[in-house]
Amino acid sequence: MAAALLFQLAPAPAALAQAGGAQAAGFELTRSVQQSLKRLQEHWVQWTTAFYQDNPQRAGEALRQVGATARQVGFTRLPDLALGAATRAVESAAGGNLARARWALDAAEALDPGRPEISFARARVARMGGQRTAELRAVWQGYRRLWSSPHRDLATTNLRLWGLAVLLAASALFVAFEAAIHGGAVYRDLHRWLARRIRSGPAHIVLVLLLIGPLLLPTGPFWLLLIWSVLLWGYLSASERIVTGIVWAIVGLAPLAAAAEQERIALAQLPPLRALAAFGEGRLYGALFADLHVVRSVLPTEPVALELMADVHRTLGQWEVARSLYRELLEAEPGNVTALLNLGAYFYRKGDFALAIDTFSRAAAADPPSAAAYYNLNLGYSESYLFEEARQALDRAREIDAGRVDLWVKTPNPDRVLSFNGSLARGEELRNKLRQAWEGAPAAAGTVPAAVRRYLPLAAAALAALAAVGLHLVRRRWGYGEPVPWLPWHTGLVGRWLRALVPPLSQLELGEGFAAFGTLLGLTALCLLPAVSWLGVDLAVGWTPGPMLLSVASLGGLLLYAGFRIWTQIAREQG
Repeated sequence: MAAALLFQLAPAPAALAQAGGAQAAGFELTRSVQQSLKRLQEHWVQWTTAFYQDNPQRAGEALRQVGATARQVGFTRLPDLALGAATRAVESAAGGNLARARWALDAAEALDPGRPEISFARARVARMGGQRTAELRAVWQGYRRLWSSPHRDLATTNLRLWGLAVLLAASALFVAFEAAIHGGAVYRDLHRWLARRIRSGPAHIVLVLLLIGPLLLPTGPFWLLLIWSVLLWGYLSASERIVTGIVWAIVGLAPLAAAAEQERIALAQLPPLRALAAFGEGRLYGALFADLHVVRSVLPTEPVALELMADVHRTLGQWEVARSLYRELLEAEPGNVTALLNLGAYFYRKGDFALAIDTFSRAAAADPPSAAAYYNLNLGYSESYLFEEARQALDRAREIDAGRVDLWVKTPNPDRVLSFNGSLARGEELRNKLRQAWEGAPAAAGTVPAAVRRYLPLAAAALAALAAVGLHLVRRRWGYGEPVPWLPWHTGLVGRWLRALVPPLSQLELGEGFAAFGTLLGLTALCLLPAVSWLGVDLAVGWTPGPMLLSVASLGGLLLYAGFRIWTQIAREQG
């Protein structure tokens, strides 16, 4: 039931996901960049050939060429090639060539340092080599890297979704246990009331339809939980009623929280945001240009999209394309300092120092003042032999931020002037624009609006609370029946051990609602622990131990709990 509630949420932004497809052709690449990318592929083929020839020297030379070619187009990390090297390492280890597997793993590390996938592949290789200590060390390193990798947000979202699932499952179990204890009394009281109006036989049919029939609905467990919580209210103690109120709050709010988490996952996986994150980290992956094309497809006139495209073209060395985009951006945002700096850098590179000085001056006039604008202005003046103006501009830059200016002076820069990827600071703005495009997309015909689906559980939980209180006020004058003693945990050997291993039964019989709900939370968390690895979104990190470790932890925790409860029961009987 918990999973059914969690994923009864807003749809994924399919319109945005489909907008790009594989339209890499929509992203303009100059001949020189295309040639560089082709050389990159050729060097990778050379590395692969040397790998299968078991020639680490030739492979190392090819790997250096791969890195140098990637840097020519402005990127430092090649995740697809790193995963390819890691895959070949695992294949070699499976074939018994551990030495080749290890230098392939080193190559993967060089292609994209710090990836959790590489650590997990290293753990797999170590296990194949019988090195258990090295395997555990690599697994630990992989999980540490996971929490500092681009997968971190998705992993924390999965944890939050798992927590919501635990709360929902524990809430459902709480109502189910209350129904097990008080269900007989509820049924007898309702049948007595119905039998006064219709015959006894039809009354039984009506009650079965009322108390079990909701399971036939599409979201049957949800409605069954609410109906039973309403009927049980009058039979509960004060603490049990408070917990029932908490259950209603969880049932009403958890789907809202889950919808927000699912929306966050869907947005993070949209091609434009995936491309923005990779661009900021210097990662060149196979679908990067197709993903970037989605930015212009979905947000064709938005300044944030223009700046991202311009920054990527400039990073690739496609300055002419970048210049056109920066000019288009400045028509929408005349005070965009980073766009002015980058456009001025274009003129400086072309040797048009008058236009460069004019553009840098516009950037320097912005508020707040920019040290980078004055630093670039200093260089423009120097190239124009205006040395006094250059000195004044440099002094002004130092007044604004002396530390950064000294760093710029000391750091080698082949372009001399500074340029920046201003789009990287606008990730949240891009995310909001994509969300607006998503929400503005027309819904499919015949579907229930997302807002209705999202707030339906909250409205249903609020109505259940009102109905429970109203029903209790109406019928409390006639009293409530007592639980019947025929339930199996009341007597005999089975009853004793059920009480020992499932303490919420005894706690609820005594009206201890808080203790019962706390116990159910703990047991539910242990049982659902393996779901952490798959609930929400599958993290594509490869070669992980998967749910095995979590399953072992879950089973171990349950066994420890059962052992403690058995030992306590034996000690109680012997004492």
